[in-house]
Amino acid sequence: MPRTRWHQTRLTSYPLEDHPGRTNIPATGDPLTERQHGDGFTRFGFQNIRGTSIDSGFEIATEIDTMLTLGTDIQGLSETNKPWTPSNRWKYDFMMDAVFNQAKTIYSSTPSDHQCKYQPGGNLLSITGDSVARTTQTGNDKMGRFSWATMRGRRDEGILIISAYRVCQDANSQAGAFTAYQQQCTMLREAGHARPNPRKQILADIQALIEIKRKEGYRPILMLDANGDIHHTKTPDRGMQEFIQKTNLIDAYHQKFHDSPRTYMWGTKRLDYILVDPALTQAIERIGYLGTHEGAETDHVYAYMDLNDKVANQGIVNRPITT
Repeated sequence: MPRTRWHQTRLTSYPLEDHPGRTNIPATGDPLTERQHGDGFTRFGFQNIRGTSIDSGFEIATEIDTMLTLGTDIQGLSETNKPWTPSNRWKYDFMMDAVFNQAKTIYSSTPSDHQCKYQPGGNLLSITGDSVARTTQTGNDKMGRFSWATMRGRRDEGILIISAYRVCQDANSQAGAFTAYQQQCTMLREAGHARPNPRKQILADIQALIEIKRKEGYRPILMLDANGDIHHTKTPDRGMQEFIQKTNLIDAYHQKFHDSPRTYMWGTKRLDYILVDPALTQAIERIGYLGTHEGAETDHVYAYMDLNDKVANQGIVNRPITT
């Protein structure tokens, strides 16, 4: 049976103006199926929302309604642009509890004054349903770059889930004083980095996290706004290519469809990814991107992946058979 809606809301869909830099992005990849009770897979979703809507006057934030409408079990959101103070976390948790029976959200943002209402960057990772009970550890980055959680499987193994946002500016950019880039530069200098490079540093720090958790038996799933196109024919993101090689991650969408569609309405490149451990690729039932405004209302499209629970949580299959 389909999921029961706990409240009645509507995701707004509107036509875009006829502008060469503002054209609709069509859905790509596997078709997104309607959820059924006991369908045997976990749905992952990821989107850059360019600011949470918890203060927009809606009864339920549109990104939470998106999670319910699409049947997403685990959702990462980047560039939430919100200081995740105790009061803001309480507000978001209250909305999640109003929609789902079980929910857990991990927040990440740079420190801010309690009166601050806008904080560039930041992200969150929301987990619902049976996945909440399987969650073993959670953590966040003090610079607001990523949030993560581990989920246990069989044979003392499990999955590491990371939701991350990588700033678009590099060391040669003239970034504004109040951007996430400048905030991260300041915090990196305070941490002893003489020449901070936020775009490079986040990849090094995520790599370190993956290496630690892999030793504990967790296989990574990285949902990331990389602000770079790994497979672009003219200007590929060399930093991301090197990162993928070092972390031994797979671009499952590109591996399946041999395509790298744009994911940002104002650009021509693919910026958003769901990267997985090679051992998890056999568990992927569906993967793809929704079209413009089929997720939350923003200028990035919604990435999704359905992971077969039995296959994903059975442990590494090439272990010796127990006698």
